[in-house]
This record gives sequence, structure tokens and C-alpha cells, in this order.
Amino acid sequence: MLIVASHYVFIKDEFIVDGGNREECEILKLNTPLKDSLSITYKKNTLRLKTIYSIDARHFFITIQIGKDKFNDFIPVASYINEKKLMNEQVLIQRIDDVLHRSISDHTKQITGRQGAAQDDKRH
Repeated sequence: MLIVASHYVFIKDEFIVDGGNREECEILKLNTPLKDSLSITYKKNTLRLKTIYSIDARHFFITIQIGKDKFNDFIPVASYINEKKLMNEQVLIQRIDDVLHRSISDHTKQITGRQGAAQDDKRH
């Protein structure tokens, strides 16, 4: 349920699953049970990011990788799942959306910083 909520956030923000034909790009195929982690690559225009999800008894872990940059977050499962039912859906969706946008913003800042540092190196 948490992975599906996360997928919804990406689709809502106009990302599509990378690799697949155009009609299937919004479909999340979960053919096998989650063992250790699940990785899904999304794209939007020229931005490509890889998500890695894992879940244990207490936390839902999200890693968003954009290029070489990785951003990690975790969400307490008990805050959103009780007796196998999803609760506080809107709060969960907003939390995942915040993780996504913070990761993109941090990546942009890091790219800008690396470009600035490279230009400084050329001047000296």
C-alpha cells in the first residue's frame, strides 16, 4: 500500500515509469513479493530518477537517486497502516510528495554547486 501511494505521487507529478510502451508508463507492475527492496525508475522530460523502496516492521524506507546523488527518508509504518488498512492517506501522500520535491531541489542545488566549483577551479 505504501509503494502504491508513492507511485501515485510520482504519477500525479507527471512522472512516468521508465522503459515500457507509452500506454503502460503509468502502470506499476508488482509481479513478485517484495523481498529486500524494490527499484523503479521514473522519468519526466529530461529528469530521470531511480526510487528504491524497502519496508520492515516499523519503517517504510525511500531512496531517491538522481544521477550520482542519493536522498534517503523513512516513514513510520504505524503512522499510516493499522490492522492492514491505510490511514491518513492525504498526509502520507503529502509526506511522499515533500520527499520527492526536496530531493529534486537538493539535487539541483548540488549540481549548481558542483558547476560553480568547476568554474572556480578553471579561474585559478
